[in-house]
Formats: sequence, C-alpha cells, structure tokens
Amino acid sequence: MPMTESEVLEAAERRAKMEARMKSGEPFTFTQVFWTCGDSNGPGYREADRLIQRWRKDGLIELKRVGRTTIWSLTKRGREMAGV
Repeated sequence: MPMTESEVLEAAERRAKMEARMKSGEPFTFTQVFWTCGDSNGPGYREADRLIQRWRKDGLIELKRVGRTTIWSLTKRGREMAGV
C-alpha cells in the first residue's frame, strides 16, 4: 500500500533530523541517530539503519568499535560534504 502524503512528509522530516545529527561532526551511535526522530518503535528504526548504511557505502562515515558499541564518525569526505 502506497504511503499517504502525510506519511511521506513525516518520513522526510525524520530523515532530515537524522541527517542533521549525522552532519553535526560529533561521533554518533545508531541509537543516537534513531532517537533523534523521537520514534521509539516505528519506521524511524529502519530509516536510520538505511541512512547509516547508505552513508557508509558512500564513504561519508566510518565505524570504530569501543567494546560492544559501534561509534560512527564522518570521514574526511563526509566532513567536506557536511561543511564541518
């Protein structure tokens, strides 16, 4: 079933919030990006995962493991794109 216009707008708003968090220049975890949109158990979970993986594949972010936690940060290319 196709998304309604309001669902499309809500999804775009969630993505914008997540991207703003990721572009801030501060290292982040998946959970921090996910909670940026204030969505405890909804479509934001999958959107956050897709966004992080797209940025990773594009070479904009890289990961570092600290214990069991995965910390993501912008690469040089990512910082140039984000303007930080």
